[in-house]
Amino acid sequence: MRYWFLNLVSFIVLTSCSVDDLPGCEGTGNPYEICREYQYVNGNYNGVNNYFYDDSGSVLISKSTFSASGRKQGSSFYNYNSLGMLSSVEYFNSLSKLVRMISYKYNVDGVLIEESNSIDFNQTKKNNYINGVLCSVLYSENGILTAKDSLEYFSNTTDLYRTLKYENGILSSVVYNEWFGSDLLKETTFDGTGVKMSSLVSRYDNSGLVFEKVFYTQGANVKIKEFYVYSENKLMEIIKEDGQGNVFERLVYQRF
Repeated sequence: MRYWFLNLVSFIVLTSCSVDDLPGCEGTGNPYEICREYQYVNGNYNGVNNYFYDDSGSVLISKSTFSASGRKQGSSFYNYNSLGMLSSVEYFNSLSKLVRMISYKYNVDGVLIEESNSIDFNQTKKNNYINGVLCSVLYSENGILTAKDSLEYFSNTTDLYRTLKYENGILSSVVYNEWFGSDLLKETTFDGTGVKMSSLVSRYDNSGLVFEKVFYTQGANVKIKEFYVYSENKLMEIIKEDGQGNVFERLVYQRF
């Protein structure tokens, strides 16, 4: 059954507030499940995603998106197979027209092996494994191979060393992974000729949760900073800054 009653959800116009100031969750959800995701752009409230769960309160069945004015912009519905694994996601526009569907396939071990996009594009992404380790990702459009990611690992480990990206059979970029201890990961991207293009530095806490990401330009200048705020290991807020330290976006998560 489609939950068309989502159109009837009421809204309060927000500017900027803490999680404690937000209106209460609607519907049913287990404690700590996300019920709403609020977006603020340049300090102004820009819209909200509403999350809805099944009767158990733990399985996400739909998500609806509304603008700052309360106008519905779209919705998505989540479908699962008999084993409880996500089998497809259907995306509808503001007129409730199906505009995209992403389908997922798994192997006998429950590992994702294929992701396909239909309706608006005919695209397929296939994951290939060797001894349970992802070794390549193939991207096709209308049945024609268009790109490939080849993953290489440090000897006798499952620690990713680099990813070689090909487009139409030509090496387009290489991403190197470099760990500093267990709490800092640097990912550096070079183009197909070996010229450094950008880098990303991610920092993790003792629980393995990322709490900061810094995106650098080709000239090693800060382009974007992202800060992740948690409460009892539950994501509560994402704050994004530009290279000058100005906050341009905030995502605030409200939970049951």
